[in-house]
Amino acid sequence: MKINKKIIISLIILALAGAGVLVYKILRKSADRKSVPPVILNSSGNVVDQARQQEFNDALKKLSASDKDLDGIPDSEEAKYKTNPASSDTDEDGLTDQQEIFIYKTNPLKSDTDDDGKADGYEARRGLNPNEANKIIK
Repeated sequence: MKINKKIIISLIILALAGAGVLVYKILRKSADRKSVPPVILNSSGNVVDQARQQEFNDALKKLSASDKDLDGIPDSEEAKYKTNPASSDTDEDGLTDQQEIFIYKTNPLKSDTDDDGKADGYEARRGLNPNEANKIIK
């Protein structure tokens, strides 16, 4: 009887080990069949889809070819506004040339459009109107 128990226990152990190997092989084949997209890590250590990263890089390269300072105004139009195509903030007041021309309607060549002693960017960030001294943006 003792020999039969040992044989039965040994057979059960072998069967479980064999089943484990079989399950491992099945899962491995399943994983091999799935196409896993290549991933890369960004500077923050987060996983980034490589195809999307390449798409972003291509778009950025195309944009920077026509707008070197990436301020939203193509280099071909910077001369029209007399802004610097190599600087996104020609007057260095904290607003990009694009923000000054199209959003706040301030002078992109003058850091303090309303001459109140506060830079346009300072006023805009605090809800003040950079075109009129001591006026709140409505």
